[in-house]
Amino acid sequence: MNQRLMRAFHALLLLVLLGAVAGQEQPATIADALQDTPETSVLAALFEESGLLEEFAGPVRLTFFAPTDTALDRLDPAVLEMMRRDRGVLDLVIRHHTAMGASPLQALRGLDALTTLEGTHLLVSHDGFGVRIGGVRLANDGIATGNGMLYLVDRVVVPASGWLIKDLLAGPDAP
Repeated sequence: MNQRLMRAFHALLLLVLLGAVAGQEQPATIADALQDTPETSVLAALFEESGLLEEFAGPVRLTFFAPTDTALDRLDPAVLEMMRRDRGVLDLVIRHHTAMGASPLQALRGLDALTTLEGTHLLVSHDGFGVRIGGVRLANDGIATGNGMLYLVDRVVVPASGWLIKDLLAGPDAP
């Protein structure tokens, strides 16, 4: 009986230590995770230039589907330049990749859809190869942060409705 108790104590101690180590490695904010993730260096630079980085460093709990550098490279260069020039365009794209609350992967698997901060609904699906948000496969299992979850996506999530794309591509000079 004494050995059982000692084994249980050691197992509990190991779990506590692993939790403490994992807690130390967790980025404090989504902004920190963006800056610390090599695959999101272009997005982190866009965030920093626009001032959006501060918004992702706040206390609001969010789930952010971050387009990787590869995803941004796939965009038309004119769209990427528009995102650099126009904070409104960047805001629109980012809100379309962000949902309220910190949704771990298991929670996402239980959803049929989620609503973005921009107000559109993205379908959620999963199969033997992973989870898809708005038809785009998650490239990682998520990075838990102190204020939410960061998932990498290797494509920009394009909305099903044409109005967002029309607004995005029309630019500031559109009627």
